[in-house]
Amino acid sequence: MAVRRHHKRVLIYSHDSFGLGHLRRCRAIAHSLVDADPAVSVLILSGSPIIGSFDFRSRVDFVRVPGVIKLRNGEYVSLNLHIDLEETLAMRSSILRHTADIFDPDLLIVDKEPLGLRGEVRDTRSRRWPSITTRFGCTACRKSAIPSPGSRCRRACAGA
Repeated sequence: MAVRRHHKRVLIYSHDSFGLGHLRRCRAIAHSLVDADPAVSVLILSGSPIIGSFDFRSRVDFVRVPGVIKLRNGEYVSLNLHIDLEETLAMRSSILRHTADIFDPDLLIVDKEPLGLRGEVRDTRSRRWPSITTRFGCTACRKSAIPSPGSRCRRACAGA
């Protein structure tokens, strides 16, 4: 017999591990969700090495996955571990999958890359939400749409 929950769970994932923009956006979304509904808990998964330096409101917590960093040539490498990027991505994907299995979120929000860095979210999405409709939200113009292949926002954020 399944236990019926009386609260909602949101899992937010952001692949970026450097800079403050993505982390601050995810934190702001998490705080807005718990402020709007006392029955919501939010868990943020991030590769940011500084995520533990931030204060989070009650019912918001985080899991730090191994970090990656983007080099000037556009390639990604493991931030601190001396292992191949593919091993790092496999570890991150496994952490995400197992966290989603245990946390059992009602909603998954993925920041920036809908499938994560090089598809690391794909397995979690296909296993847990096989019929999910992807929506892209643009923080610059506040538009949300079901994307067509290659579609982008037509406003100032189009080049982002």
